Amino acid sequence: MEHQDDLTRIDGIGPKRQARFRDVGVSTYKELADHSPIEIIGLLAESPGPSPERAEAWRRRARELAEENVDPVSDAQRSESFVVRVLLNEDDSIQSTTVKDARTGDEERWPGWKPEAVIEFVEGSLRVAASHESTAGSVPAWPTAEAADGPTAETTAEPSEAPDAEVSLQDAGDGERADDQPRAATEPVAASLALAPEPLHAREPFTINVTLHLVGSALTEDRLAYSAVIIARPVGSSQKVLVARKDGVLSVNAPTIDLVGEGLPPGSYRLDAAITLRSPEAERPLALASAVEGLMFIVPAA
Repeated sequence: MEHQDDLTRIDGIGPKRQARFRDVGVSTYKELADHSPIEIIGLLAESPGPSPERAEAWRRRARELAEENVDPVSDAQRSESFVVRVLLNEDDSIQSTTVKDARTGDEERWPGWKPEAVIEFVEGSLRVAASHESTAGSVPAWPTAEAADGPTAETTAEPSEAPDAEVSLQDAGDGERADDQPRAATEPVAASLALAPEPLHAREPFTINVTLHLVGSALTEDRLAYSAVIIARPVGSSQKVLVARKDGVLSVNAPTIDLVGEGLPPGSYRLDAAITLRSPEAERPLALASAVEGLMFIVPAA
């Protein structure tokens, strides 16, 4: 069994949040520490969710615990976890077999017991993970989505009218300990998504444009540092996978961010975005922008 750390040792993470993190492949202190605060917020997908300050505190504590709990696995190795379930009849014969990739959530099911199918599933998942790792670092492999019918890509912008104003002000209830110190309010900012006007091709990178709507906000800086994360979901699925992330500085007179997304299998998808904004000289976030189900599009099969 793959090693799992007790994430509930981190103040603010209880059994429910630990289960959510494990569902998206974050099971150890090191894995949690390797994510940025905005990525942690995106992985939990809570509304309202933890503030960037709280997520950063989790990341720092996870790093401390990881240093106390040195993993004997070398840098040249990695662990992958799969769950195999068998459904038994009253006579103990096997009715069906289900195998799940614990990191991506991809799952398949067969009648009876087919060990060769289990082995093929595991080997296929490892090949996909290796190909994604070679092209996109730590970006997880994508779950399989249904193939699109059309020969060309379609994009329909559905910008979120306004993000949840509470997303950066309080944690969602997890039955856990609350902050001891009050937090400064983080201003909500609306964001919209669009795809670059170029054909989409299955499993090939594509460009995502994020526009921040800063008119009327209380932000007074001329330039803002940002951390942006784009997460996609196959339509009809609860799976969430990180496809793009970027840090940089933008001008408030041209508040757009271009990101290159990881190529996707054929299918229909929705994109979510989360962006933190701060002064380039400061650490504390000034604003949190989001676009939930902000864009639906189709990746054609050919």
